[in-house]
This record gives sequence, structure tokens and C-alpha cells, in this order.
Amino acid sequence: MTRLYLIAIAFLGITGLLGAQDTPPYGILVNNSQLHTDSSFSTATSTLAYAGEKVIILESTASWLEDDSQKQLFPWWKVQTSKGDEGWVFGDALAVRDNKENLPQGLHASHESQIDFGRGFETSELWFGVIAGSDMAAGLSILPKSYLETYLVITNPDDACIFLPLSGESTFGKTVVDFLDICETTGDDRPEIIVQKISKGIEDDESSTWIDVFSFQGGSFKKVFGEVLEGDSRDDIHLDFSNGSIQSAMLKETEDTWELFSQTWFWNAGKKSFEILYPEKRSILKATSLRSSLHFTESPYGFLRGQIEKEEEFYIQGFQKKSGTLFAQILTSLGKRGFVPYDQCQIKDFLHVSWLNQRLEEKSIKGPIFSKR
Repeated sequence: MTRLYLIAIAFLGITGLLGAQDTPPYGILVNNSQLHTDSSFSTATSTLAYAGEKVIILESTASWLEDDSQKQLFPWWKVQTSKGDEGWVFGDALAVRDNKENLPQGLHASHESQIDFGRGFETSELWFGVIAGSDMAAGLSILPKSYLETYLVITNPDDACIFLPLSGESTFGKTVVDFLDICETTGDDRPEIIVQKISKGIEDDESSTWIDVFSFQGGSFKKVFGEVLEGDSRDDIHLDFSNGSIQSAMLKETEDTWELFSQTWFWNAGKKSFEILYPEKRSILKATSLRSSLHFTESPYGFLRGQIEKEEEFYIQGFQKKSGTLFAQILTSLGKRGFVPYDQCQIKDFLHVSWLNQRLEEKSIKGPIFSKR
């Protein structure tokens, strides 16, 4: 019974990956692999296919077979290399080009896009490959755990390929790509890849959000920036990418007050990575009144302390909510402190104002937690 179940699962998985295609299905090797004359580890030949090589898929086994050393199940794939060599490789070495409908929503816009990465990949296609199997590390069961690896791949007209591991799923946890964007962030006129991922261990109650930036350097993708946000903090931080810099804004709650903090990274062209320019520090926002005059009080709904004219600038140091109204804690140009309703303030020169307004309204951020200019 178990054997038949595994065969059915394998057949559905392989059919879903290959689907109906106008061109022969193909994939990319993610490990150096010996070609085998049959779908068995005992039939290895001296012919070696190398990691990063694009291969045409000729057929696959009807069932998934176990790798005793890893306690995992994968199909065998019969492939043809660019040199014309044919043979079988085990499924943990081959990422098969996936169909768009099988991919997470956050990858749809990038799949099969044409991008100029330069350095021999001026005309390249970006696509995603998948290694699909079953994880038996926790012991054989009627319902084995899904095993999945997803790779970003770029291919030039000569079929040279570069790949980047993106996400995975196994007995021990799951990492999925929430959003992926391709844009220029370093000022070198070449695009970088920004990846927002959500990671969760199999026994963890909370997830972590990762923001990584990858740059194409020296024929491979190099991570040039990375931040990990624990638990619910993903909604309380926003990153803005511009040419050569990354600026973050974060809301922190202390007792009944929200305060804003910021941090800045700059692109170090010599080291080819982002480095901290300004460590995390408390941010003060510059603002003006939306009304002809604005009265401020000593506390929310407290006694009147003074008045601000419409063109007069003042500074917001924090936020408080009382009886359903959001107040800004301010400092005037004359050094007086007080509170004003936040909806009567006009924020000036702040990159993250849309995100800030959403969070102060206690809205969860559903989209990417980064933006670019």
C-alpha cells in the first residue's frame, strides 16, 4: 500500500513539473553528477556532468526511489548534456524548470523575464527550477514529508547558466519566497535581486522574515545585504532602496508611546557590498500644520500650551493613541513640547511616510516591506 502511494505521489509531482511544453523539458544540475546507464546507483559511468549545466530531460522513473544516506525519496531523470552525452542522474542533483502556475505568487512577475545582468549575460532569461521529493528523515510513514528546493536560474543565448538557491521545505522547516524584485540598487547600472522570504521551523510558533539582496559578480550571485526580522516585527520595519543606499525605518513601542528609529547602509564599491553608514538611532520627523493654525496641549486632551502657525515647522518625537485618537508628541522651533492630533500634521522629507501611516493605523503590511526609488 505504501509503495503504491509513493508511486502516485511521484507521478503527479513529475507531471506537474514537466506539464505540457512546446520545447523539450529541461533543468539545471546543482551538483556535479556522474551519469548512470540506468536508474540505479550501481550503474555509474565515468562521464561527469557539472553543476550549472543546462540539460534536456528525456524521461523519468515512474516512482521515487530512496537515497539511503539522506533518507530521502527522489525520481531518477534521464538527461542529455550539451555535449550530447545521455545518462541518468538522481533527483537531488537536478532542478527542473517549473511552470508558472506552480510557483508562489511572488515569483510570477519574474519568471521567464529577459534581463541584462552584463558580464556575458547581457541577454539572459530568468526562470525557476525545482527539486521535488519526499523527506523520510523523521521515519517512514504513510504520509511522508514534502521535500522541496527552489532555484533562481539565468541562462544566456549560449545556454550558460548561473543559479541561486532561494527557498526550501523539509522535515525540519520551511522557507518560502514572499516577494522577489529585480532592480538597480548599487548605482552600477546593473540590476540586483531583492528577495523577501518567510522562514519557519517545524516546531516554531513564530516565523522570521528575511530580506536579502544579491548582486551578479564574477560569474555568480553574491549576497551583498541581509536582514532578519523576528516574529511580528516584519510589520514594524520598512526598507527603502535607492541607488547606492538602503534606509530603514522601524517603529518601537515603549509603554504607551511609539518611537521611530532609522538605520542607513551605503554601497561600498571597493568591497562590493552594503555596509552600515549610520547605526540605528532615534528619528525625529519634520512637519508643518495642515491647518491655518494648530493648537498644542501639554498632554493628549490636556490643557492648551500654545499655537503653531501653518508655515511654521515643528518636530515629531513620538506618537500616542488615546480614546481612539492618534497624537503626535512634538517639539516646536521655540523649544516648547506638547501634543497635537496626528491627522493635522504634514510630514516633510520622509521616505517611509505611506508605510508609517499604515502602521500608526495598526494595519498589517500585506505587500513587500521594501520599496525602491
